[in-house]
Amino acid sequence: MNIQAKTGIERFTESPSRRRLLEQESLILEATEVLSDLMARGNITKAELAQRLGRSKPYVTQVLNGTANLTLRTVADLGWALGYRFRFQAKNQNSGCWVSLPDVPHVYATSQGRNQPSWGRCSLNLQTGHGPDIAEANTELALCA
Repeated sequence: MNIQAKTGIERFTESPSRRRLLEQESLILEATEVLSDLMARGNITKAELAQRLGRSKPYVTQVLNGTANLTLRTVADLGWALGYRFRFQAKNQNSGCWVSLPDVPHVYATSQGRNQPSWGRCSLNLQTGHGPDIAEANTELALCA
């Protein structure tokens, strides 16, 4: 009889509410780590970032330690102040397929008579000019794991 003991994270995530909490905290951690990395790459201090944003240094500290509410507007402002534009991607938890839209000016372009972007299934029709793991289908880009 081969019984494997569950890890702490497996026991924790058995509950849907705990899985949801883990997803929230993981996204906050990823966002703050990316922001910190961009600051380091540009040799930008918290004080300088605060000045660019017209905010206080304690506010920037709260953002970077995950205690400030990171709205999409806040993230866009931080990207602007750091000289970057963020893109939004989603990963299907069942298929492992990553989905994102192309650049904003093209998002609402009519594609095959539609005014909204297509969020169809993950396409494996690889196009030239993209990395080996990027597939393009109509108006969406999909990254498949």
